[in-house]
Amino acid sequence: MKTNVLHALVAMTVSNIGHEEWSRTKSRIVAASASALVLAMLQGCGGGGSSGGGGFALSPAASSSDKPAQALDTAPSFKSETLPVSDPGECLTAPQAGSIADVGNGIEGVWEAPPLAGGFSGGTMQIDSAARAQGSTYEFMTLSGAQFPRLDASFYGDLVFSAASSSWQFNLGSGMLYPEMGNPKPLSGNGNFSANSTLSGSYTIGASASRTFGPWTYSPGNSLAVDSTVLAKRWGDLNAVTAGELVVAPDGSFTGVISPMMAYGLGMCAFSGNFRHRDAGTLKNDLVFDFVATDVAQAGQTPCRMLEYRAGSAHIHVTQATAAGVCKRSMSLWMVFEDTARKPLASINFYGMRPASAPS
Repeated sequence: MKTNVLHALVAMTVSNIGHEEWSRTKSRIVAASASALVLAMLQGCGGGGSSGGGGFALSPAASSSDKPAQALDTAPSFKSETLPVSDPGECLTAPQAGSIADVGNGIEGVWEAPPLAGGFSGGTMQIDSAARAQGSTYEFMTLSGAQFPRLDASFYGDLVFSAASSSWQFNLGSGMLYPEMGNPKPLSGNGNFSANSTLSGSYTIGASASRTFGPWTYSPGNSLAVDSTVLAKRWGDLNAVTAGELVVAPDGSFTGVISPMMAYGLGMCAFSGNFRHRDAGTLKNDLVFDFVATDVAQAGQTPCRMLEYRAGSAHIHVTQATAAGVCKRSMSLWMVFEDTARKPLASINFYGMRPASAPS
């Protein structure tokens, strides 16, 4: 097949794959495009923070652009054929032992806003056990006649919540609204929640009008206990020259590469770091990481723009769907680069991988 262009800024080459595989690949590329839009809009929001280094032992339990003068940015590929597959798996039907849904406080975890048309996420928010929240919401934009999610609002701050009255409010926090994504303003808001179920209310960023907050639903990923059998594998997408890939070892250390999905992406980078649970000794789907990037761009390629990033938080995003009477889950590893106040700087979403083809 010839090169198939999703829109003017994202292209991929498809060869020797069937219609069903192409459909899955296309949906992932579009989702990766949305992630790339988030990356670009968060560029210039500030410097990187820092966190403690060192790995931890997890308990067992290319794009081309529409500018022909630009060189093709292609990330080098890891050859880790023996790493286990992470996608798909059996659906989660009950909280796994040690998961946030099992041992959390009712408000902590990953929350998801109503989806946009076409299955795109309407937003994602993560609240840690200390009631610190960080999230983003999306709206559609049109590029070359096709619709893609664009970042609409990003927020981070401390929550005060009452289990007795099922209420919450922002205490200290900041938010950013499109198109001023690099200009944080005071955040306020309040509402109600049902433990491990739904959360809603309203919020205001700066002098803007009050906006509806949610309704957010409790993600199935909160029922996932994250140990080395879940995290330690290769993540990314081998079906196209897209965002590269990430390889995580059983001790939580990782290496990876990324090439820009778009002309204004994060550039050609190789990187390494370490994952660990935010709450030490738990299996919660709430991770933090330290991070070091290296510029691997060659002449004509986009230089790495992640050199100042040092730390962030992550979780495994879980999507579940039933087809032909069988429920399957797919997983992706969502990494958000942050400063010390949990202000988001950029984000990358790595998909669960099948093993690579054996080298010839």
